[in-house]
Amino acid sequence: MAKTSWNIRQAALRLVFELGPAVVFFAATKIWGIYAGTIALMASAALSTVVSWYRTRRIPVMPLAGLGLTLLFGGMTLWWRDDQFIKMQPTLVNGISALVLAGALAVKKLPLKAIFGAGTHARTEAWRTLTLALVAFLTLLAVMNEIMWRAFPTDTWAAYKAFVIPTLDGLFVAGAYKYLRANRLDAPEAGDLTEPREAPEPAG
Repeated sequence: MAKTSWNIRQAALRLVFELGPAVVFFAATKIWGIYAGTIALMASAALSTVVSWYRTRRIPVMPLAGLGLTLLFGGMTLWWRDDQFIKMQPTLVNGISALVLAGALAVKKLPLKAIFGAGTHARTEAWRTLTLALVAFLTLLAVMNEIMWRAFPTDTWAAYKAFVIPTLDGLFVAGAYKYLRANRLDAPEAGDLTEPREAPEPAG
């Protein structure tokens, strides 16, 4: 039970760290415009990553890649004064993440075990099904982002990025934990070599 509570707390913290920069971006864009919002997004995303590392002493690969793309496309937005770059960033983050997960499945890896943390034992088939669901979900987010930034004003897209995407993420994570609980095991399956290491307790 303690491990399950810790895993849920980790997931909640990840959502907070994702929501914070998005809300900062929305507020700055609403008040000062897209370029000020881009600067605010880059700064808050970097700060969020540092705080996350300080608390857990680890940064998963996918959020780190997301930060890198945010800084890259934010920098391109500011350098060329073209907001299309920052608007395309969620499409690329979600699209690349979907491709990475699909590639991992193709070589019989189960990366979601590391994402969801240590102590979550479930049937191998459940991990595969959940990974496929996440690939579909990320692909849907990528398509939705393309529709939103191309078809709607900047303020509408910024609100979508700040509030709709984190809400959908939260619903997916909640559904994923419910699914894992329904397929949980008391111990790893025989021959399971993909079990992650115990996640460290946060500092303080």
